[in-house]
Amino acid sequence: MALPVDNFNSIQEKSPIGYFYQTPAETINVLSGFFRVGFDNKQKIICQLPHAQQQKTIPMALLPQTWSDRISLDGQLEFISPPFHWDQSDRFIPEKLTDWIVNQRSAAITQGFHSVRIWLDFTWALKDINRSEIVADWLIDLAKLHLADTLVCCSYDQSEIEAEKILRLLPAHASLYSNQKVVANPVYQIPLRSNGDRPIDLLTRFNTYLRNQSVEIPSIRSDFNYLSTLFSNLPYGMVTTDQDGLIRTVNPKALYHLGYAQSEDLISISLADLISPGDRAQVVHDLFEETVPGKSERRIECNLLTRDGFAIPVEMRSEWMEFPEPYGTQLICYFNDITHHFEIEQALRNSEQRYRFLVEYQGEGVVMINSSAKVDYINAAGSTLLGGTPESIVGLPITTFIPDNQLDDFRQQSNMRRKGVSSSYELTIQSLDNIQRDVLVTATPRYSPEGKYNGTVAIFRDISERKQLEEKLRYQSTHDTMTRLFNRAFFDQAVENYNPAESPIASIIVIDVDGLKVVNDSEGHKAGDKLLQKVASILKESFRTNDSIARIGGDEFAILLQETDEIQLNQAIIRLRHNLEQANDRLPEVEQISFSIGGATTAPTRGLNQALMLADMRMYHQKRRKKASHGSQLLE
Repeated sequence: MALPVDNFNSIQEKSPIGYFYQTPAETINVLSGFFRVGFDNKQKIICQLPHAQQQKTIPMALLPQTWSDRISLDGQLEFISPPFHWDQSDRFIPEKLTDWIVNQRSAAITQGFHSVRIWLDFTWALKDINRSEIVADWLIDLAKLHLADTLVCCSYDQSEIEAEKILRLLPAHASLYSNQKVVANPVYQIPLRSNGDRPIDLLTRFNTYLRNQSVEIPSIRSDFNYLSTLFSNLPYGMVTTDQDGLIRTVNPKALYHLGYAQSEDLISISLADLISPGDRAQVVHDLFEETVPGKSERRIECNLLTRDGFAIPVEMRSEWMEFPEPYGTQLICYFNDITHHFEIEQALRNSEQRYRFLVEYQGEGVVMINSSAKVDYINAAGSTLLGGTPESIVGLPITTFIPDNQLDDFRQQSNMRRKGVSSSYELTIQSLDNIQRDVLVTATPRYSPEGKYNGTVAIFRDISERKQLEEKLRYQSTHDTMTRLFNRAFFDQAVENYNPAESPIASIIVIDVDGLKVVNDSEGHKAGDKLLQKVASILKESFRTNDSIARIGGDEFAILLQETDEIQLNQAIIRLRHNLEQANDRLPEVEQISFSIGGATTAPTRGLNQALMLADMRMYHQKRRKKASHGSQLLE
């Protein structure tokens, strides 16, 4: 059965509520209602289970399945086990438990709950008579804290506590849960005395008294002038009706909202006539479906008709109450004109729709990631880039779309968000259909209204084509398009960037193709280009991948060999000549390839630029010898 304490502003008058039970089934029923009210009001629920024997009778399986699902999703219900407020000497520490309750209240609000309700079972703790005195004093002090958004309910197993202890505990509770309702405790802060009777007899009489109490009923005070003044000056409109829906009373604020001059204009007409036609059927059903006094308050937003026929939006609250005769059962409705709020909400709704349209239909991806790195929201453009739909992507870890070689960079950027830093950076993502794209990400941290970091909002766009173009331009700026080797600009930069500290010794080979001009003149430039490509192929086959091979002129090539001494240089030249011979073995005589080679190595007194000049001189020296020996540039 639900605890009828839903108005957070009045909880301070009800707390701490005491509950005494005798059977496990009774405990389960009351806890179920305690949980349901908490879920309905978006409250954090903390439950200290009863003692070990009773714990076995309240398993999670007894909760309705819909509640279990909600518990697993949002952590709204938390079970804790005693002891957590006793010291090593098994002494009760009131201050420790009070601080704990205050901390739980703050934590629940920070987590986004409206309030917190706490169920504490003290049966296990009441082992001696002295401890019940300490617990009772602590309960009285707790009630003085006025924690308006905190409900504390203390339970005790009557079957395991002596009657004398229960009598000592009863005065500590301002209100008690009895006969499926919360009632005022008539002995609050008044110690009970047995007066010769056995404690169990006194307790039985007190329990009978509680069970005979009716639900809290407003009393009709004798001071009618006081009530009339209070009713007339209520800051909200109020009307009452009988069970047939006919209006019995109207206060001045209601007349003002509805445009009437005197209450007689509304008395005995149907409340349904004041409700706009579009809302009438549903509102009448909600208000008059049940006419049982004591049911929970209903909250409705609808439109009421003024005397001039205009519809005004109102927030209406209603509750059936039982009054002494001749008043009987009446529906109490009180309402506020929310036209201004409605206009603000409509403006906000329109603004939200505009921004949502801009976000949903812009060409760039927009994604919101929570503090657990899971996707909370993604627009259509973003989901397309990730190879899915918004529905299929929301809830997935964002790392699903980050390749392994990008994870370190992404985590570094995520840490910057947690420190409150926004940034733009490039990232490679992998879609659900295994397509990799380069994207430009602009990421900004998100915060809760309390200033707590709760994730990232990021805008990202596909820059794959731009990256490909940049890569193409970068390649063209450093490579010879015909031979696909490095060009003169790259080679000159490599020579300039040479650092003897990193590579104390290096070598350079310079090559000049023999007879290129003759081939160009006799067979055309296409044949000359083909000759240069064959030379490039032989060079790539002859040197290491970390050697820089470049075409530095029309028929000249150069190779920079890092960490290569003179012996290794000679071995490289021998390998090059061997590969040249093998290539010529596969070519007809008229297509034979010949080139002149010169090489040099750096030394303590010879820098890389001097080695380059020396290699160039040796290459031309060999070229002149070939001319003198054969008289032809095509022969070696």
